[in-house]
Amino acid sequence: MIITIPEKVRWVKNVPTDPLESYSSKKRKRLRQLREQYSDIIQTSIEPLTAELLTWFEPLYKKTISEKNNAQLFDISAKTIDSNNGKKYLALVISENGERIGASIFSQLPDRINVAFRIFPQSWSSFRSDASPTLYSDWVLSEYALKQSITTMSHGKDRNPYGPNADIGLALFKLSVSCKPSIPNDCGSTEFDVDHIIENTLLLLQPSAGTSRITKSILVCDVNSAKKYEPLSKYPELMEVEIITKDTF
Repeated sequence: MIITIPEKVRWVKNVPTDPLESYSSKKRKRLRQLREQYSDIIQTSIEPLTAELLTWFEPLYKKTISEKNNAQLFDISAKTIDSNNGKKYLALVISENGERIGASIFSQLPDRINVAFRIFPQSWSSFRSDASPTLYSDWVLSEYALKQSITTMSHGKDRNPYGPNADIGLALFKLSVSCKPSIPNDCGSTEFDVDHIIENTLLLLQPSAGTSRITKSILVCDVNSAKKYEPLSKYPELMEVEIITKDTF
């Protein structure tokens, strides 16, 4: 089966008056508990992006991204503070017990926050919580956006499909924080043969002519992975997911 997919996907969310409304009731409870129980352990700061900060962040970024399949590394300095593009770049830095563990680098426009780079560990090192550092960072950045009278946040662009490129879990995270997928302005399309897929793959489909909003996708996975990716189907209002299972690849 031949389908057409956009080569890239942009993810954008509207920040509600109460940023917690972006998340499921379960996630809201976890985030509240995290802040109530560990406010003395977790520190956050939003500060201008500097060369000193990138000296710490870039090795963390390169190490994390290079461990992924089909990794695509960028020169962060060239893309941000050395770009001379007129944008204001900042960083949301999260620390645990006074030690930096990760950051979101973003540009701030009058009407939008654009997350350009984000690296956080999957879990906290000194305690257990189902609210990950990445999820917590989205909440903190949403709160900051509202204080700046900004109600739109972009979670960047990814290569399509997921699986061969970025991890499928990245798309799931963006759905879980209420991001909607769309086609970037500078995006082409390509044909993809679903029958020749050889690994778990999420394909976001080309929308109808005249619209940039992506509303449909196809997940091709082996039967043993179907349960793992089942949560993708929890957000039909954001994107419908057709699941095709195979006995093996």
